[in-house]
Amino acid sequence: MPFLNPIVFWTALGAVSIPIIIHLLNRRRYRLLDWAAMKFLLESLKRNRRRLRIEELILLALRCLVLVVLGACLARLTGCSAMNKLPGGSSSQMAVFVVDDSYSMGQRVGGGTIFSAAAADISAQIAGLGDSDKLAILLTSAGAEDEPFFKPTHVANAERDVLINRLKALKPGDGRAQLDKALTAAARIFSDDKSANKRVYVYGDFRQADLSGSAGGDAVRKACDELRKQGVDIVAMDFGRKATGNLTVESMTLADRFAVAKSPVRLRLEVRNNGPTLVRDVEIKLTARVTTPEGLRDVELPPALIEAIDRRALASVETTVTFPMGGPAVVTATLPPDELESDNKADLALDVRQAVSVLVVDGKLDLAEPTASESFFFKMALDPEGNGSGGTKVDVVSPPALADTRLDEYDLVAFLDVGDLPLSMDSTGKAVWPGVMACERYVKQGGGLVIFTGPRVNPAFYNGPMYAEGSGLSPLRIAQTVGRPSERKQFFRLDPKSISAEPVTKVFQDFLGAGLDPTQFIRFYAFTATEPAPPPSTDADVKPARVLARFGDQDSSPAIVARQFGRGTVLTIYTTATTDWNDWPADENGTYVAMLNDAVRGLAAQRNRNLSGTVGEPIVFEVGSDLRDATAVLKTPLSPAQPAVALTATPVAAEGSGGAAAPTTAPAAAAAAPKGGPMELRYERPVSAGVYT
Repeated sequence: MPFLNPIVFWTALGAVSIPIIIHLLNRRRYRLLDWAAMKFLLESLKRNRRRLRIEELILLALRCLVLVVLGACLARLTGCSAMNKLPGGSSSQMAVFVVDDSYSMGQRVGGGTIFSAAAADISAQIAGLGDSDKLAILLTSAGAEDEPFFKPTHVANAERDVLINRLKALKPGDGRAQLDKALTAAARIFSDDKSANKRVYVYGDFRQADLSGSAGGDAVRKACDELRKQGVDIVAMDFGRKATGNLTVESMTLADRFAVAKSPVRLRLEVRNNGPTLVRDVEIKLTARVTTPEGLRDVELPPALIEAIDRRALASVETTVTFPMGGPAVVTATLPPDELESDNKADLALDVRQAVSVLVVDGKLDLAEPTASESFFFKMALDPEGNGSGGTKVDVVSPPALADTRLDEYDLVAFLDVGDLPLSMDSTGKAVWPGVMACERYVKQGGGLVIFTGPRVNPAFYNGPMYAEGSGLSPLRIAQTVGRPSERKQFFRLDPKSISAEPVTKVFQDFLGAGLDPTQFIRFYAFTATEPAPPPSTDADVKPARVLARFGDQDSSPAIVARQFGRGTVLTIYTTATTDWNDWPADENGTYVAMLNDAVRGLAAQRNRNLSGTVGEPIVFEVGSDLRDATAVLKTPLSPAQPAVALTATPVAAEGSGGAAAPTTAPAAAAAAPKGGPMELRYERPVSAGVYT
């Protein structure tokens, strides 16, 4: 019979006899007694007996029909095509089981999971197949070109127990369901099969995320249409259940631009409540694998707490962690157990820097008397020990030495009272400034530049190649200096009302938020005034200048100005980095030290490799050309149970080439690659969530 559970149907069909038996027994349980007063009633019954008997038969038939329909529903009627098993019909069929083994199928229901329930149902169907039937099993986690979990074949009775045991041992994976690819693979199986009956059984939870959008629903619909053209019956078995309580770690990201050893690093966690009710006091367990002198070590971190997450809502929390030294690190966040535990965990891999590298171009470098140098207070604020132990390593050069310095080795460059840079002539005889051009390339690629003015600043240089008609590194055109440093009684302060809420000026905002004005302890005796409204830049990568703070003079002259320049930022402070024009470095509130450290954290180049990905996406890791002949070993999250995978460096595919070289041609591609070209390590399809080493 055409039922997924024929035993249930035959049981219900046998139960049809129950109403008939009850009907017959009810007719026999009455005793007949003659009673004179019933004479008229009996005559009335004789006249209506025919109608009553018809009504009783109709009621009996309805009761029997209810049992038949209920049995057919429980047995899951699939159609009448299987009636060809009667004499003269074909009894062979081809059954393909498409099994959703995505992570959501691990949802717990009762004593098991919805995946174990689906596997048990499939096992029952396999046990009911005939010897002439063929079957195949496909997993939605596999690609369209992958080998089936069970290839199309006849299954003898001895093999069924082995296959059923394989199904019982199967667990849901960590990827999403690729239902369209699995159905496409099923269509290829049916195209080569000559069975009279073809049927595909789709077992899954049919989540909205897998079926919505053009990449989901449209692709599945197209695959189903192709199956119908081949005369394939499609049976969808929905095992999805709404979760009564499920929290998901939506994301874990680095809130700072980078992580530095021995400095607090901010992490941002987002947790989604997929349940129907408000959840309170969600504790997130945090652990970290950090680099130590003894090697990698696992440490417990203070947990993060989210006070409340509304139903179907997303909540975030920030926490800090400090790494003892530079090197690779992994932070793991884990939620309390719930119905779906596979989405309760997230990992964040980081490259922790030992220190941020800062290059200072000192316009008054004095090697004989360092305290007289323009960089003295600047360096003491960022690198007091001179060895980068505080998280920032400062190198100092003179302006002429800038042309011979590799800027890409530094995260931030600072000009301190630099008058101008050397001039040269190009091949056409045009005047060029190589140092300015190198700094422009550096900042546009993501580097940071801090400029302090001073008495040595040449207005012609800063209003010329540095300003570049509003498209250069200098955000504003420089005017005359104001004030007399020799007259200490005349000074200006920062206007508290003008200080913007920016990361660079955060220290001032913190004081102002507490009702204090820290600038009352800072005297700016002289500074460089600038025009308030510069013309718009002709370069789309150069954004308008933003004034972050102004002086309290009658013209409200800009004091601190920022400008986005390509992927980097230029910060100009219109005073000196020393006590020549102010007493800021001696501020008892520490705003000088705090602001410079905030500037380094906010402006320094990120240089972070993307160390996060999604299950199923290739892992691509760029390496230097000096490693073109080296071999790498990749360990998966299942290590050591799963053997390590050997990877060979291959040339980075050029744009428009259609992707990287195939793994089989990797050695040949590496040998044919030009010396010095970029190389990469590539792992095509990770299937497990977790940390890959």
